[in-house]
Amino acid sequence: MRKLRSVLAALPVLMLSACFSLVSAPPSKLPLLHLSPQAFGSNLSLSQRLTLVAANNAKVQELGAAHSLDSLLEINAQEVRMAGFAIGRRILTLSWDGQSLNASQDRLLPWRADPERILRDIQLAFWPYASIVAALPKGWTLVEDEASRTLQQDGVVKMHIRYSGSPRWQGTSTMDNRAEGYLLKIESSAQE
Repeated sequence: MRKLRSVLAALPVLMLSACFSLVSAPPSKLPLLHLSPQAFGSNLSLSQRLTLVAANNAKVQELGAAHSLDSLLEINAQEVRMAGFAIGRRILTLSWDGQSLNASQDRLLPWRADPERILRDIQLAFWPYASIVAALPKGWTLVEDEASRTLQQDGVVKMHIRYSGSPRWQGTSTMDNRAEGYLLKIESSAQE
């Protein structure tokens, strides 16, 4: 009976992980930035709800329209830390000090998270424009206005991010990753 309860409790996590695994399986098609935590320019602590919707992937769409994960994100001059939670259980942790990236995940998850992609998406969404532009490889550009950012490779849009608030990490950010086939909605609220 205990085993059955454990399996039933883990089922939502396994379904969520199946979605993430199908989206994150191929190699990254966007540049990995590896920006320093100090380049962020301030301290930040956010509570977030991440909702992933697959686009251009029929296998993922069969699993359902969207899958959500709660997370805590902390950024200071020394480190970026993130913890992801599903059904009240920590399933993923990540830390980046500007030199080394460390990540761990719950043993119940059948997939391996790609911490470099997670860090890349955080940095593309929230780091200052000038820091990102300085780190982009040749042929890549970032176009920004008050409510959006667009990452392009040789003039082709690879990612488009829309923001509902100012500063960018307030409210809802929607990341349309056209290169890797997913839409990520990030609902953020500042923590004391």
